[in-house]
Amino acid sequence: MSAIDIQSPKKIIPFHPLGFALYPILALVAANLGHSAIADAQRAILISSLTALVLLGLLWLITRNLLIAGGLTTLLTALFFLYGHVHSLTSKETDSTFWFSIMWGALLVISAWWITTHPKKMKPITKSLNAVSIILILFPLYTIVSYQIETLSPPSPMIDDTPTTQNSNDTTTDQTPETLPDIYYIILDGYGRQDVLADIY
Repeated sequence: MSAIDIQSPKKIIPFHPLGFALYPILALVAANLGHSAIADAQRAILISSLTALVLLGLLWLITRNLLIAGGLTTLLTALFFLYGHVHSLTSKETDSTFWFSIMWGALLVISAWWITTHPKKMKPITKSLNAVSIILILFPLYTIVSYQIETLSPPSPMIDDTPTTQNSNDTTTDQTPETLPDIYYIILDGYGRQDVLADIY
């Protein structure tokens, strides 16, 4: 009788497509804190999340392998968000968009072919992608949460640590009283004696 291995392999859930879909939007929000409201990105977050989940489900139905479907979804998501950045960094001529699109499509086809033909290697790759997606999400989330806490907390009073010197000749002009004092100019005017005016003029 052959021995039966009762230890079943632990299932891995590929949640990295959702992380890679959310990271570009969260990073953009974190980079523009104070210039735009965080609520403005809610629709983009919702659309990006739903698109990644729907694409993951469709590829799962096609490949019948959740790990392969997750890898393909992350591949499509990464190439989609990186297209503009890589193109702006590599293009030196205005007419290079066509050839760059061809190379980008070739990269997609080759990468998708490798993922679908190496299902046994997807388990360690999925673990790595899950860890990377968590790290990517934590950075913008930390920035956003820190900004929200700093914004909601009351401002602390400013404490001036510089030593003050007492000098009777110094006058403080920074504080303006509610009622300004009246200022009078006294100008002395008069005529000299007749003999003085005759000697001078």
